[in-house]
Amino acid sequence: MYLRAAVPEAVEPLQAMEERLSTGGREPCRHACSSGRELLCLVADSVFPASTDTRDDVWGRPHQLTQDKCINRLVAFVEDELGSETESWERRAMGAKLYSAWRRMNDDGLHRRLPTPEMVEQLENQLAEAYLELLSGLALVARAGMNQLHRQAVASAVA
Repeated sequence: MYLRAAVPEAVEPLQAMEERLSTGGREPCRHACSSGRELLCLVADSVFPASTDTRDDVWGRPHQLTQDKCINRLVAFVEDELGSETESWERRAMGAKLYSAWRRMNDDGLHRRLPTPEMVEQLENQLAEAYLELLSGLALVARAGMNQLHRQAVASAVA
């Protein structure tokens, strides 16, 4: 519900990804990966606009928050909105879930080297797992967004 309201343009790539996954085969899987990347970037653009800032993650590694680093911006958004209510290990797990979905959507092995039907089947299975990770990551973003809306509503009520 949050994502549909906050990022209505994200519905189309999500539906396209689901459609392509149900079709199966090499080309639909390649296009599903593309839809997944588009979806994550649309959500990132909406909830955490790009900047020239750099942010350390929960492991202390610096990450750019530029336009092309949409997964870093999604992780930063989730950490900002859920950081105070979660333990550090939970924040690491949340970030890992988002990064894993992103890596799978960009993995050359997922959508390039497919010479045999067995490899196509393996791709479809891996992409199905990536899709579940993507949905799980988007659920974290939605939770963070709802948390943000709640804080804004409380601040407005107090003011």
